[in-house]
Amino acid sequence: MKRILGAVVCTAVVCGIGVSALAQVDTGGWGDVRGKITFSSDRGEFFQLYAMDLDGSNVTQLTHADGPVLQGKWSPDLTKVVYQAKVRGNWEVFVADADGRNARRLTDNESWDYHPSWSPDGKQITFQSDRSGKSDIWVMNADGSDPRQITHGQGKCFHPVWSPKGDRIAFHCNCAGQFEICTVSVDGDDPECLTNNPAYDGWPAWSPGGEQVAFQSFRDGNGEIYVMNADGSDQRKVTRSPGNENHPNWSPDGRQLVYDSDRNGDYDIYVMDLASHAEARLTDSPSCDWYPFWVGGR
Repeated sequence: MKRILGAVVCTAVVCGIGVSALAQVDTGGWGDVRGKITFSSDRGEFFQLYAMDLDGSNVTQLTHADGPVLQGKWSPDLTKVVYQAKVRGNWEVFVADADGRNARRLTDNESWDYHPSWSPDGKQITFQSDRSGKSDIWVMNADGSDPRQITHGQGKCFHPVWSPKGDRIAFHCNCAGQFEICTVSVDGDDPECLTNNPAYDGWPAWSPGGEQVAFQSFRDGNGEIYVMNADGSDQRKVTRSPGNENHPNWSPDGRQLVYDSDRNGDYDIYVMDLASHAEARLTDSPSCDWYPFWVGGR
């Protein structure tokens, strides 16, 4: 249970995320990362954003902030990047140009605002916030204006991701007493759960065309990556390891998944070809490497 709760709330205990003021996130730019895989790592004092080639080579640190930075996600047109950073003990949402320049803060309150994700037209951002008193899903304009709450149930909701078709947002929620993958329309109507079992299901990720959803599940005793159709049918396991696989993300062509795994004692980034199930390890370090994002994918 300790590991499951850690996965839900950013695994701060597992990987030792510090509580620090963040004075600066604009590092002057980092160049073009299109066609690369980005991830978060605590190879230094704090978690920062890194990029690497698709084979794991040429690892480059992108951010050099004086506090943790996580979950970098590039906009659909690859002109902006949104991420979460810790400011005076609170997670806040930031946006910058795709090369890291012109960073600006989108949220500013005493609650935690994190796990941001772009709408397919790049005009809005969905994120998770506890400003209502519990963790819920919110949506705001891409400039941070007009934040609005879209989940209002009894459960806690985490990690929203916008569907490529733009009509629904997926997330994981414990509304029914256990964590399931759910979706809701962008105006907060028509909520539904795609999974229904006693195990923890979380971290949904839409395929580029929106026909499938990858997610993490503990239904086999450890965290594995599953894929299902967008209506919840045909749920099937794609990873098989003694460790825990987390945070799946799709390649731009929908043929591969990238994710992190602790099967070798610490979290590293892996990639899998879905047709052959051939798997490759991309990072190998004693640090915690996770939250991979395939720039140009979903």
